[in-house]
This record gives sequence, C-alpha cells and structure tokens, in this order.
Amino acid sequence: MGISYSERRYRIDGLIDTSNTVLDNLTTLCNASGCWLTYDIHAGKWSVIINQSANPSWHFNDSNIIGAINISGTGLYNLYNSVKVSFPHEDLQNQKDFVQIEIPYDQRFPNEPDNVLEIDYKVVTNPLQAQLLGFIE
Repeated sequence: MGISYSERRYRIDGLIDTSNTVLDNLTTLCNASGCWLTYDIHAGKWSVIINQSANPSWHFNDSNIIGAINISGTGLYNLYNSVKVSFPHEDLQNQKDFVQIEIPYDQRFPNEPDNVLEIDYKVVTNPLQAQLLGFIE
C-alpha cells in the first residue's frame, strides 16, 4: 500500500472575536474554509458540509415529478460579475489587502452593468487562498 495524504487546501490564521456569538464565529471559520455549516434536527448536532463535487442522489424524470416545473432566471442587475476579497495580508504585517476577480467583458451579457460582490475574510491571510475563495463565490 502507498501512503495516502491530502494537501492542505485552507488555513485559518487570525483572531476569533469571543464577543461574537458562537454561531457567528463558526460561520466565519466555515466561510474562510470553503464549507457550509448545517444543523441536523434529528441528531441535534451541528456539522460541516465540504464544498466539493459529489454524485447526484436523485435523478428526475416523468415518473417522479409530481407538479409543474417553473424556471426563472436571475435579473440582469442581480448578477455578480466581479468579486473583491479583502483580507489581512500575512506579508504586509496583517495590513488590509484585497484581490479582485472579474468576468471578462466578452463573457458577459449585452449591456450587463458592473456588479461587484465584496467579501471580507478576517481569518484568511494568504492571497492565494483569498483568491481561491473569491473564485468559488
């Protein structure tokens, strides 16, 4: 057998404000590590869902669709086409820095206005991790 290992994808580096609620602090940690926080009402426990591709659990066809299907799109003014991620940069003595990611203009809808999603990660200090999280969002 070979040695199995996985590379660290995320690193939490920063201070957690203990004056915030536990739920707020857990949400901060989850956002900085590319996962979601969920609560299982049957087990009475919080758990984490890792943001990764998975096999579908349902396949829909005429035999299991009961009602009508309505499809609607997001309005042109509600689409984000760039993201600005702020974070304390580890090489700049934790001074605020940012990375900005934009969808190229030739890949946007005609007459689509600029709409920037602004995110602030307080516990991410690495610019590559901040950029990766920005791409995911």
